[in-house]
Amino acid sequence: MSRALWMIALAMFVGGADCARNTVSCPEGTAILDFESGGRECVPVGPDGGLGGTGGMGNPECEDDLDCAFEEASRCDPSSGMCEPCLEDVDCAGIEGLPRCDAEEGLCVQCAPATEAMDCGEQSCDPATRECSDIVRGSRAECEACVSDSDCMETFMCVPMKFGNVPLRGGFCLRMAGPDQCTQPFAFPLPDTRESLSGAAPALYCGVNEDLASCEAVQALIDNERCDDDFDCVAPGGICRQVGAVGLRCTYECAHGSQCLEEAAGSASICGDANGTAGEDYCGG
Repeated sequence: MSRALWMIALAMFVGGADCARNTVSCPEGTAILDFESGGRECVPVGPDGGLGGTGGMGNPECEDDLDCAFEEASRCDPSSGMCEPCLEDVDCAGIEGLPRCDAEEGLCVQCAPATEAMDCGEQSCDPATRECSDIVRGSRAECEACVSDSDCMETFMCVPMKFGNVPLRGGFCLRMAGPDQCTQPFAFPLPDTRESLSGAAPALYCGVNEDLASCEAVQALIDNERCDDDFDCVAPGGICRQVGAVGLRCTYECAHGSQCLEEAAGSASICGDANGTAGEDYCGG
């Protein structure tokens, strides 16, 4: 071998050895993040690459909240460079249509009960979904359907109810039970204390006999709804029966006259079995 070829071979050998000395193989789940700066330490990386799971090779996922356009992760944490759940309303400023922060869930939502007038106009904010409902605040009377205490008139609260052992959807506007507070046809105190859907402390409320009827069934009788058979009376507990001389109407079973309409309602205030012709006692019998 000529001297020139020998020198070339020696240079390649030395260069290869130096390259080998500078090549580091890291275990799975680790990487060298500052190789170009001379770093040779293998450090753990997150599932998305980079230290602690920030972007590829350590690049942050976000620099400010504008980079975090997710209702479940709208806030940029400057210490980690990661998009995180919101902590306050300002964290949701960049999420269109979802300006409020539900801090308990860490979600940007459409409305909050405390600011529902600003968020929903005349409508209420459903505390269960944090969405604006289609119910005008203060428009629902006793035993009418509701989703929030603010839907109800006067001092009524929006209270969950059952038919038998089956919970009914949403709630119904009820008044708190007390001396001379419960009046027909809502004179039957509920059997236990209940928290309102807006979080009012558990209390006893005036309602209906949940084993026999529902607020909706009572409302059908109040509204004088006509029917041909039970299938026309869709409210839980609703039945189609002859109500006095007015004909077939949607009504409901009862155990006492106080569960029926007031005396001014005529035959609808009577709890009976239509002189023995019906198989049950009902209001209007």
